[in-house]
Amino acid sequence: MKRYRTTLYMLIFSLVLFTGACGAYLVVFSNLRTLGEKISDFESQIAIQNRHETELIATRQLLAATAAGRTKLDNYFVTTNETAQFIDHLGDLGGTAGVELTVVSVNEVPATQKNPDKKLMLTLSTRGTWNQMLHFVSLLEHMPTASRVTGMQLKSAGEDRAKGALWSGTVYLEIAKI
Repeated sequence: MKRYRTTLYMLIFSLVLFTGACGAYLVVFSNLRTLGEKISDFESQIAIQNRHETELIATRQLLAATAAGRTKLDNYFVTTNETAQFIDHLGDLGGTAGVELTVVSVNEVPATQKNPDKKLMLTLSTRGTWNQMLHFVSLLEHMPTASRVTGMQLKSAGEDRAKGALWSGTVYLEIAKI
């Protein structure tokens, strides 16, 4: 009987030891799984940050590579802040062509759902010789901005002894705005 008791105690001791070992393994593996998930999340965050930095570097390189083209495009459109300067530039063109120039009206056409482009509509009154008028219209058509002459009316305005035959006209101009 004594042997039986010793065996029973050893069996109970072994079961307790086995249960304790299983519990310890369960705790250790649970902690390892939690640590593994944290490491995986951290690696994902590092990968995302690395991808963002790579995209940022690529964007900066693209901006540097397209700087000249963007500067050229910036000059192609008239911004709201540059409207007065643009009208002054038209006066300079009139002076270059030798015509008397008056800005009759300036209208800003806002963008709509049907027409998404903002426009600046100008009506110009001119007076000069035939050659001066044609030179002025040519200068308008060759401006480095997104513009077009939408209409023009010319009529004889008499003669000037020094200049010859004079013409007066109205020029309708449409300018792209941003």
